This record gives sequence, structure tokens and C-alpha cells, in this order.
Amino acid sequence: MNKTLTVALLLSATLVTGCTTMTPEECQNANWQAIGYQDGKNGSDYSLLQTYVEECKEAGISVDQKEWFVGQKSGLRLYCLPDNGYRVGLAGNHYNGVCANGEFVEQYNLGYKTYQIEKEISEVESELQQINWQLDALDSKEKDKRKQLKEERKRLDMKRIGLMFEKTRLAKPQYGFSFEFY
Repeated sequence: MNKTLTVALLLSATLVTGCTTMTPEECQNANWQAIGYQDGKNGSDYSLLQTYVEECKEAGISVDQKEWFVGQKSGLRLYCLPDNGYRVGLAGNHYNGVCANGEFVEQYNLGYKTYQIEKEISEVESELQQINWQLDALDSKEKDKRKQLKEERKRLDMKRIGLMFEKTRLAKPQYGFSFEFY
């Protein structure tokens, strides 16, 4: 694998994970227009470029900001589509204020409102599930307790019947017959 492809893959992995830390080698071999394009597609604003500038400056390398802006502008054309605004909002992602058209913002707000409602519904459903589990556990304990009480009642009833027979036996005079033959 050649060096440029390796750097491109590392940079792609970095961009996908959202981490903006760049190594000196990545700064040296960066295609700033491609990076700007990817950042634009992700809705990133100027502050991300400033992070690149600071990181690469530490390595003594300057960022081609003009190329980054060209790429970012291109990527923003895709990001700023109204349908994407809805998807970004629905995913609960933060919007960095990079789109000039009001339709994107309108759709983003609609998607974000839907996201918030779905999130609240999910939280309520989760809480309901917890309550249902707790109620089931109580029902199970009550059933066990009722079963234990029923068994204890049965045991006591049997003992009572036995004692009543014993009392009756003891209360009756005992007649004994004896036969003698001479």
C-alpha cells in the first residue's frame, strides 16, 4: 500500500470517529480540499479548520485554508439540502449554523423536534417497562405468599380436624368389654 493511500485511510478513520487530531505526517500529506469536502458533508464549521491549523502548526506545517474552504463549500451543498436537514435533526445531531438556506433550518428543526419527542417517548416507555417489571415481581411475590398462606391454612385445618377427632375420642366414655370364660 502506498504512503498516500495509507495517510488517506488514516485520515478517513479519524474523520469518521469525529476525532480531529492529526499527526505531522497527516498534516504534511493532507489533501485539504478533500478534507474540507468531507467536513462540509458532515456540517462542520470553521472552528474545525482552526483545530487543523493549530495541530499542523505544532508540526511546523501550514494548512491550505483556501483549499479547505473550496472543499467545504462543495460538501456543504450536499449537507445543506432540506431533506438532509430533517435527517440531521432526526438523528439528534448538533447543527453548526453553516447553511444559508432557511429550508434546511426549517427541516432540521422539524427533524430535531421529532427526535426530541421520540426520545421522550422512549424514556417514558423505558420507565413504563421498569414499572411493569416491578409490578410483575410484586405479583409473583403475592402469588408465592398466597400459596404459602394457603398451604399454612391447609396444614392448620388438618391439624384442627385431627385435634377435634382426638377431643371427641377423649370426651366419649370408653367402654371396654371383657369376656371371661370359665
